[in-house]
Amino acid sequence: MRAAIAGAVVLTGAAIGQLHYVREGAGGQVLWNAEEAYFFIGVSYDGLRIRYLEYPWFLIKEAFHASYLRDTTRGSMMVVRITKSGVERHMVALDLPTPAPHLFTPHDGKIYANCAQLGGLCKWSGDHFERAVEEERRGFSFEHLHADIERNGEDGWWQRGFGGCDDRDDNVGDRFRISTRMGGTRQSLVCTLRIDRVNAAGGAEPIWEFKGREGRISGSEYRRIFH
Repeated sequence: MRAAIAGAVVLTGAAIGQLHYVREGAGGQVLWNAEEAYFFIGVSYDGLRIRYLEYPWFLIKEAFHASYLRDTTRGSMMVVRITKSGVERHMVALDLPTPAPHLFTPHDGKIYANCAQLGGLCKWSGDHFERAVEEERRGFSFEHLHADIERNGEDGWWQRGFGGCDDRDDNVGDRFRISTRMGGTRQSLVCTLRIDRVNAAGGAEPIWEFKGREGRISGSEYRRIFH
């Protein structure tokens, strides 16, 4: 009788018990001219919960490079503005799965973008995105936005995309360096994205760093991220 009860407890635990996984990532666009630089960095968190009974099937799918659909996701955008006078950092909440702001385009002293959350054409306004006013929409329409690709000095602005998890260092003009590194283990991968400001003497001042994990985490850590 006791063995039957113990077996039932084990089966119940296997049926309702869960493993928790997270995939964190970061990447974005940098725009700069002779006076200032803007880093628009999207940060995403994808969560997955797997019942113990599903775990063998999960391993099989992983072995064939397939994956489960995520259970939940959240994200934000870090906007870093760098001028000769200092560094500003602002965090903007994202309403995923609505697309994040993109198509960043400098025009008339402002940075415009496509913000689905705001209904279309928007601009960066110091510490947040705001919808472009009617007068701005008449003078600079959505069709004027550029794709997030390289810009090489047009109107005095340069632009590059960045992200990924390769071991590499990319110079942004002669003032910044973006580094990505892969670390951790196969079961718990860590992708590090680091942005430094480079000075004339060759030294580096850290501006921003993100360590994105991919792997199993505790249930309490999962709840901290997604609740």
